[in-house]
Amino acid sequence: MQRRLWITFGILMGIVSLVIDLPGIKIVLYASCLFLLINWLYVRYAPRWISLKRFLETTQVFSTLSEDNFLHVSNTSFLPIGYFFISDAIDIHLAPRQSYPFLLTLSPHQRQMLSYNFSGRRRGKFTIGPTRLFLSDFVGWFDTEIEYDTRKSIIVYPTLFRLAGHKYRSMQPFGVIKNPMPIFEDPTLITGLKEYTIGDEIRRINWKVSAKQGKFYVNTYQPAISSASLVLLNLADEDYSFHNKDYYIERAIEVAASLLRELFLLRQEMAFMINGRIDNVDEVITNDLGKGDAHLTSMLSHLAVVESSRGIPFREILAKHLKGISWGVSLFVISPRLSPECIQHLINLYHSGHSITIIQVGPEISKDLSLWNIGFQSYYAEHEATLIQLNRL
Repeated sequence: MQRRLWITFGILMGIVSLVIDLPGIKIVLYASCLFLLINWLYVRYAPRWISLKRFLETTQVFSTLSEDNFLHVSNTSFLPIGYFFISDAIDIHLAPRQSYPFLLTLSPHQRQMLSYNFSGRRRGKFTIGPTRLFLSDFVGWFDTEIEYDTRKSIIVYPTLFRLAGHKYRSMQPFGVIKNPMPIFEDPTLITGLKEYTIGDEIRRINWKVSAKQGKFYVNTYQPAISSASLVLLNLADEDYSFHNKDYYIERAIEVAASLLRELFLLRQEMAFMINGRIDNVDEVITNDLGKGDAHLTSMLSHLAVVESSRGIPFREILAKHLKGISWGVSLFVISPRLSPECIQHLINLYHSGHSITIIQVGPEISKDLSLWNIGFQSYYAEHEATLIQLNRL
């Protein structure tokens, strides 16, 4: 279109200059040619004056929660920029549409902030961007389209539920879960003061209070237990061989994420181990014992992108990857089913000093997993609105 237009005007200018000797017509043609040249230069150089950047408050979001996405557009030139379109692409799993269009005009050195909301509609890793700019001249003869690399990866965490119906166990003396049997006390949790009596330990004396009151006072502590926990999530594809398996894989991941969140709220050390797939590669995904916001975020980020494994059976984790774990760590096993071989491995771990909790997901409730008589805790996970009810098997 543009090439033909320039060729046509070139031929006309040649004919006019050779044949026609009317100054008025020549002036009109010369003015039209100059107008076309200005339009062409405008379309070519105006995009260079436009600066476009993306600003996100966070790239890690929770499912169904709305977040803001901002596009900062500015004109760096002393000349105005006429109407142009901006189209921002977004993954369909983050918004109900795949692009958001905007019509803009910018005065010299003007800035504008464009924004719209998005929310995670399912867990995973998705992309916002790129952003395309479409600009045309004043009469629509010339146009240009430019793509800005404004891509940002958004991680959507699994949906988190409250857990109910479960009692936490531990075999270590310190932590923040209140113990009805005051055998152990946590020296980090002071519950009050009492006057010193013969037999109280000197190291319990609160010297500041004692100095103010003129007599000795000792600290009292809250009885507590510790619950360092390892969450074992079974995502072996072979164990989800029933109808609607994708639904139950998602439920298993949500149970694991919700359990980790509960342990985080209890300020406990926690870790996980998953036989899953990330970026189409089967692997045993592990996260060492730790606690705190960053540790929970790291684990939720793995759970956001993990898929079921096709090549790593769950028995392999129990047989090979649990050797050397610390004594007394509580094990939480989340699985739709367990083979007799897996159960035997868990019994061996129980006898070596680990409390075992089995949480079953899936449509088939297996009474074979009810092992309370040998010291296990075994539950069936049932989703109810914002709650996961753990029912005893």
